[in-house]
Amino acid sequence: MELSVRNIISDINNSLGGVFKGAKFYGVATLVEREGKSQPSVDEQAVTFDDSYALQTYHKLGAVNVTYKQGYGDTMNTTNTYAVSAIVFNNEKITKLKSDEVAMIIQSILALNDSATLTGIILNSQQVFAQEYRGTAYSLNEYQSLMQLNYTVEINFKGNCFNLCPEDFSNCKK
Repeated sequence: MELSVRNIISDINNSLGGVFKGAKFYGVATLVEREGKSQPSVDEQAVTFDDSYALQTYHKLGAVNVTYKQGYGDTMNTTNTYAVSAIVFNNEKITKLKSDEVAMIIQSILALNDSATLTGIILNSQQVFAQEYRGTAYSLNEYQSLMQLNYTVEINFKGNCFNLCPEDFSNCKK
């Protein structure tokens, strides 16, 4: 399997699933605008908070920093560093954990992944809600929390790992 940021996010979700039972893990989300309001969406499905889950998590990709380093001989080593955010909805009634406790557990899981490095945590539910759900009034109950864990994923880029001219791409010149 090719090493990609989405595969690493999937590995992180699988590790989280081993710790947080009764949780729902999404992949990479994008914010979509509908009727003047924003909402995260994964594979064209809106992400809404559901009290029946202990935890819900989705990830958002940000910028990619590309660095070059001299390798052996004439080769250049390329590293792509992705800025990623994990948005986590915690239902304290089920997890029995406060948001800072959930964040520390997630931090320990990220530390086990050689490619991921935690860079910051936002525990202010209202701040994260306002960012993710622009135009929507804050609506979390006192036992619900929303947090954002920012992390980077570093991948050594190997251009020969990709088919640059897939057969279904009709404008590709060989």
